[in-house]
Amino acid sequence: AEKAAAEKAADDKAAAESKKAEAAAKKAEEKAAAEAKKAAEKEAAEKAAAEKAKKEAEKEARKEAERQKQREAVERAQQREAEEAAKEAAKEAAAKADVKAAPAPAPPAPAPPAPKPTPPPPPPPKAPEFGAPDISVPDIKIPEFKAPSFSAPKFDIPKFEAPKVDMPKVDMPKTEAPKFAVPSTPSYDFDSSPAPVAKPSAPVEPQEVRDERAREAKTTYKGLYDEAKVLEKQAKEAADKAKAAKKVAKEAKDAACETRTGGKILCFRPFGIGY
Repeated sequence: AEKAAAEKAADDKAAAESKKAEAAAKKAEEKAAAEAKKAAEKEAAEKAAAEKAKKEAEKEARKEAERQKQREAVERAQQREAEEAAKEAAKEAAAKADVKAAPAPAPPAPAPPAPKPTPPPPPPPKAPEFGAPDISVPDIKIPEFKAPSFSAPKFDIPKFEAPKVDMPKVDMPKTEAPKFAVPSTPSYDFDSSPAPVAKPSAPVEPQEVRDERAREAKTTYKGLYDEAKVLEKQAKEAADKAKAAKKVAKEAKDAACETRTGGKILCFRPFGIGY
């Protein structure tokens, strides 16, 4: 009996130690799983932060590239303006030099001496005077002739008054012209050497992406261009129809105005008649 009790106690002790070992192993596994999960979450967070930082860096790089392009465009424009101003200054200097180098006008030629006054010719000799004989002419009276008077017939021209037409008063809205700020003229120093032109930075996006974007833009442009051609053709046909209708309307108006006061030129007609 004692031996059986000892074996039972040994078995119980072994079972307790086995349970204790299993619990310790299970706890160790849970701890390892928790640490692995924490490590995975940390790695995912670091990866997400790295991706975000990479995107921010790419976005900032694109912005910097756009700003660089704008700066280069401004510099090129300023350089062109400086070259144009230098050319204008050179032309003005050359023109001034040509004006200075032009010979002075020759002095006017001396006036010819005035001719000496010639003495007046002697008076012609007086011809002898002969008295004309007195001849008496008979007085002849011409008979008076009175032309008959004619009075033109009087015609009463009918008085015509044009109808008064009250035109509707239209109040036009007041519009204010937009104000534009004129930029100040930049100053240039022509004595100093031109500023070095910055080299364009390398493209940020891959070549395939930019090619695909350009291909899509060209396809969109072709579609819209073809559609615009069709609409333009339709608009031209509609304009031709409108011109033909306008001609027909003018002929009908002339035919209607033939029997009205003023004829085709004035064509006095009631207001709101429709033609």
